[in-house]
Amino acid sequence: MRRTRFRRMAVHKYLLLMMGFLIFGMGIGYAAISQTLEIDGTTDIDRSSWNVHFANVLVSDGSVAADTPTITDSTSVSFSVNLDNPGDFYEFKVDVKNDGTMNSKIDSYQVLPVLTAEQQEFFEYTVTYVDGTPVQVGDALNAGSQETLLIRFHYKELNDTSLYPTDDVDFDFSVSLNYIQGNGTAIDHPTG
Repeated sequence: MRRTRFRRMAVHKYLLLMMGFLIFGMGIGYAAISQTLEIDGTTDIDRSSWNVHFANVLVSDGSVAADTPTITDSTSVSFSVNLDNPGDFYEFKVDVKNDGTMNSKIDSYQVLPVLTAEQQEFFEYTVTYVDGTPVQVGDALNAGSQETLLIRFHYKELNDTSLYPTDDVDFDFSVSLNYIQGNGTAIDHPTG
């Protein structure tokens, strides 16, 4: 019996000791988190703006006679063209400017309408930068910069002239580029 009484007293002492450590630890923890934290400093936050748009349409020398392309939306341009003879082309330059404060990149672009398989045998179009580099999804246009695009529609010259269509072909096209905010994965295009 005496042994069990000793054991009980040892267990009680152990529990009391543990409770003392627990209360002491909680007191230290409370003191640590009740301290006042002061952070001093200043910052300037500039206003952000988004302003990516087409400007300055210029038809290239040697192009077939046609109306000047029209900027129909901030980054869309439309034009009509009639190419009568093989080798004829219609080409123009248009600046795309980023006058905003945020970097941008091309998310997608399209030329409408899409040429049919039969039309592609005789006609082709290209959308490039003025240095001839093709426009691609992911190309960057950083804040405050601009690129000049070259859009060309061409009547191919074939060896067998009997294959050419006999009717005049008129086209109404639109070229649209969709820009989104650049996020560090954009591809910088060296201005040519």
